[in-house]
Amino acid sequence: MSNLVEHNRFYDNGSLKREKENFQGFLFENIDLRNNKTSISFLRSDFRGVKVQNSHFLENNFSRADFIDSTILNSTFQDCIFKHTEIYNTYFENSMFSEGTINSAGLSRLIFENCSFTDIEFSANTFNNSKLNNCKLIDVQFKKNSIDDIEFENTSFKNSDFSNNTSINLFFANCLFDNVTIDADYLGSYFFKGSFLDNLNLKYRGKVFKLNISQTELIDNLFKILLEKERYYEAINILVLKNSLSETKHSIFNVVSIATNYLLEEKNKLKRTYQFDKIYKLLEYYINTGYIQIDDYFKIINHFDCINTSNFDFFEQIDFREKANRLKTIINEIDFSGIFIDSIYVNKKVFIEISIEEANQTTFEKLFDNIINKIGQDIDINGRVYEVINKRKGSIIYEIIIYCSAVILLLTMLKSIIRGLRGTVNEVMNLAIDYRINSKILEHTKKIKGKDSIEEIKSIKKLQGISDKVLAQKDLVNTDINKLLPLLKSLVVYPNTLTDRK
Repeated sequence: MSNLVEHNRFYDNGSLKREKENFQGFLFENIDLRNNKTSISFLRSDFRGVKVQNSHFLENNFSRADFIDSTILNSTFQDCIFKHTEIYNTYFENSMFSEGTINSAGLSRLIFENCSFTDIEFSANTFNNSKLNNCKLIDVQFKKNSIDDIEFENTSFKNSDFSNNTSINLFFANCLFDNVTIDADYLGSYFFKGSFLDNLNLKYRGKVFKLNISQTELIDNLFKILLEKERYYEAINILVLKNSLSETKHSIFNVVSIATNYLLEEKNKLKRTYQFDKIYKLLEYYINTGYIQIDDYFKIINHFDCINTSNFDFFEQIDFREKANRLKTIINEIDFSGIFIDSIYVNKKVFIEISIEEANQTTFEKLFDNIINKIGQDIDINGRVYEVINKRKGSIIYEIIIYCSAVILLLTMLKSIIRGLRGTVNEVMNLAIDYRINSKILEHTKKIKGKDSIEEIKSIKKLQGISDKVLAQKDLVNTDINKLLPLLKSLVVYPNTLTDRK
């Protein structure tokens, strides 16, 4: 498709003023302006759709220029000026910005891959909806910027201060921090995956603290303040960060439930939709990390399914349901990591239904028992891991109570096998997580809580750190699981039947 676009080429014609020029769709290739005695000004020029590659700029003025739908590759901008510049929907790769100024610019929908920013003055900009991956920011001065919805991944920061900006909804995945300061008032909207304590400072009421486990009281105070100020998604995120800091596993469900109830009564549609949007974004961002427990996801999804949104307008209702269905789809489709499976409370059991053909009954029961008990041994469960509480006709449908961690491991391995087969075998088999609760299932779970016959499967020594070991059991995956797969017509997990065995 790229061959359909014929680029005009840029040539240095010796003019020092290339201002207000139309460079739409131009190709800047192998341009080196570093040896010019006087720098060229590109003031107010139009760079829409431009492609810049293997080029070098020095002390050039890009003020009030427009970069829209542009691509910048393997290029450097040294001591250049971007003032009141509009940069939108533009991709940067292997490029470097150094010793320049980016002031009062509009920066939106940008991607930076393997880029670096060194000794840059970054002030009074509007910067949003962008991603930086494998980038370096060194001695970048952030002042009076409005920064919102920026994702940083595998990015390193050195000598950066975000506390002098309006910086909200920043996402940091596996980033490194060296002498980085953030404002405590915005901490609730900062999302961290991976370590974030190294040289990360917290400015609170004019004082700077190290953000570490010793600050749990401060974190608790922030949580209370955010909840009182109706900044619900930030309060939820603070609870997640506290779990990470203290290496605990407190449930967030009650806080989400409280926030939801208040938001349903909120008359300000903008506030209500914004808060729900960020709660969904938070749940998506932390999924499969173990920061939020897997059973919290099950309960929250059911909670969202059950709430009454009749006071929302038509399009708000659609948007809310779309986000809920998106979250369900992610949980159904992803391969659960070991740490995510291990986040299940150790004494949780769940109801599942498995459907097979009657002719396969004996083979299925033997294989299923071997597989589940092998999983039970590897996760150190004493006694039986599951109990068949009913079988009914319609082919044969097994109703089973099983430890949630065991069935999630089984589900993960089955999905992995199916992907490996690329749909060539058992294409109609249904692997699903169903968040509905019907009366029959409720009847079963009520019986379970007082049922002595499954007392033998309530004891668990430990669960942490075992799921990766089980998932790595290639012999198990390649033998019994492979044999079991063609027998299954469906396997449906009902996580809303999660029960505690004390």
